[in-house]
Amino acid sequence: MGSKNKSQGGKLLLAIRKALGLTQSEFGTLIGCSDTVVSRRERGAHEPSLKPSEILATDKALQEKGLRWSDFEDALKTPPAGETAEGE
Repeated sequence: MGSKNKSQGGKLLLAIRKALGLTQSEFGTLIGCSDTVVSRRERGAHEPSLKPSEILATDKALQEKGLRWSDFEDALKTPPAGETAEGE
């Protein structure tokens, strides 16, 4: 069952993928899943639950770009009532 609002994890994955400059297909290849799974996770249709191998691959890609997981805390913040998150 899908949701009109992205899940917190979906927002985080979308922000990370965009910061890495990757398409859904490229990000899926990086972490070992299909672009369809990436899309579902980002939209909140499938709550992200990253496997250890996916976390390690994402962490390595972030480090190569000089980024850290904590750089994406804003992606987890909910916008004030009546506002939408940027890019939605």
